[in-house]
Amino acid sequence: MFGITLHRSAHTKLALLLLPGFVLLVLFRRRTYIAACLAYTYFAFTFLHTSIIGKDDGFDLPGIKAPVDALEIVPRILHQVRLGGLPMRPKWTKARQSCLDLHGNWTIKMWEDDAADTFVLSNYPDLFDMYRGYGQEIQRSNVIRYLILYKEGGVYLDLDVKCKVPLDPFLTQSWLSPPGVPAGINNAFLTSTPGNPFLSFVIERLRDYDLYWISPYATNMFSAGCHFISTMHALYPERHLPKVLPKEYKLGGLSFTPMFDHLGAGSWHRWDAAAIKVIGKVVEWILAPWKIILTIVCSVGFVVRRKARNSQADDKENGGRGSLETRAKDA
Repeated sequence: MFGITLHRSAHTKLALLLLPGFVLLVLFRRRTYIAACLAYTYFAFTFLHTSIIGKDDGFDLPGIKAPVDALEIVPRILHQVRLGGLPMRPKWTKARQSCLDLHGNWTIKMWEDDAADTFVLSNYPDLFDMYRGYGQEIQRSNVIRYLILYKEGGVYLDLDVKCKVPLDPFLTQSWLSPPGVPAGINNAFLTSTPGNPFLSFVIERLRDYDLYWISPYATNMFSAGCHFISTMHALYPERHLPKVLPKEYKLGGLSFTPMFDHLGAGSWHRWDAAAIKVIGKVVEWILAPWKIILTIVCSVGFVVRRKARNSQADDKENGGRGSLETRAKDA
């Protein structure tokens, strides 16, 4: 009877310990679900197939040549965004000019505050309150590029991206983005057809991900920035359709690729950015598949070796006891 009472008491204590966690899970179920989706991004881009543009598509990336029979389906429009009266640094002006020089026969659009507000209000009136309600200009800057590309199509480039090659061959791709850091894709360069189904999927989920995460950097990245668009890519049912450039074209911070120099402006970064970037580098190191495999192999080896040592120690101990018992019997 006493044993049964103790057994019930242990179950009661366990229930009391788990109850607060269950209550928090219910109260914050939306946030918990979104956090799980954001975390899933790392798994998807590390272990699942991602459609990388290249030879299989008949694309000559080193020569920057599209397949001969490929049609241009993306409009020749270069979109850039400058919100909040952001001062143009000299290196940004040079970077932008490099892109303008290579695309003289394109339509160039610089989207600033008034034009962006008018565009959202006219084309997405149901999203205007959310758009204006963002706490950071960078969130609006991220979201407006998705809205513009969905409506008009074209190519989007950040102001701190220097062009090294003409982007005309990539107008044959309904969606293209570079890989990002530590995983996923980067939204500093995007190509899209008007009415792109992937962007429709993205825009439909903007409200769900509009959450505050304490850190300004995390709030932007998870609600509208690179991690958000990467999560959308990871969750997209037809994930094989949105193409991604190979890893040599990865953009993140200060980076140099065959297509672009990314100057890593970080004009929106605040107190938390440096710490989170360090965490991101650690995550990127950990996520390398060979490191994961090596860690698993080493862990298994350690466990097997430890068990072998324990087994040998037990054998010696049992052997010693056997000798003592034999001696006692002989005596």
